[in-house]
Amino acid sequence: MSKNERALNKLKSLVDADVYIKLLVMFAGETIYFPAAGSPKDKQERNRAIQQEYYSGASVPDLMELYGLSESQIRRIIAKVG
Repeated sequence: MSKNERALNKLKSLVDADVYIKLLVMFAGETIYFPAAGSPKDKQERNRAIQQEYYSGASVPDLMELYGLSESQIRRIIAKVG
């Protein structure tokens, strides 16, 4: 199941069936981005954990799955110093 399909299934489980259908019709073909919740401090801690896990041997695909981030996001975090 793709990331998009998982997101749609989550949405479907959270809202009424009529609302779900209306959202599908209203936003058909659109890309909608919901930023991750959390404070900048939380993200800094997450990024440090990602870096630490990567340099301890975790693969990029493993980190993508674990943190729910794209490959480019993981690689950007790994490359960031500080």
